[in-house]
Amino acid sequence: MPNSVTNSWIRITNWLRENAPDALSSAGAPATTQQIDEAETAMASQLPSELREFYAILNGADESGVFPSQDEWDDMAYGPLPLEQIVDEWTSQKELLDMGDFADRDPSSASGIANDWWNISWIPFAGNGGGDFICIDLAPASGGTCGQIITHSHESGEHVVLASSLADYLQQLADAMESGALEYDPDCGVQTPVDDE
Repeated sequence: MPNSVTNSWIRITNWLRENAPDALSSAGAPATTQQIDEAETAMASQLPSELREFYAILNGADESGVFPSQDEWDDMAYGPLPLEQIVDEWTSQKELLDMGDFADRDPSSASGIANDWWNISWIPFAGNGGGDFICIDLAPASGGTCGQIITHSHESGEHVVLASSLADYLQQLADAMESGALEYDPDCGVQTPVDDE
């Protein structure tokens, strides 16, 4: 099956139906082209075709916890945000940036990511409810890829690359689910199985 946002999301939803039937209970209806265009206008950004494809499937499911946490100190998984919330979160971060709230903070960005605490070219499409996001990076640093998927920790300013594109990220997630490398916890969402020993 070709690597595409739609094909990978079908695999992910099939796994969720079997392992976490209530996980997508908050999933929104597909976003319209007009809604996606309006989000682009609000953020003065052209969204990658893969993100447009994703939101044409569903307009967020922010309480679902389908994207595993990458933080060893926080198990809360991330859910895809509705377009309206993407714009709200992006706007809030931009306002803080414009006011200089991040000026004295020391970010920690992996290679290929701008070494900023926040960047207006990061589009936060998933959140964990605690202020951390998974973003599409539209302005990578040298060695990065436009459209790469990165994390943003609001407490540490740490940013890491999860995948070179949304399609790759979703394919990796689908592969991990189907291989048994992930499980669903009702409290935390999709996560790596916890070793009780």
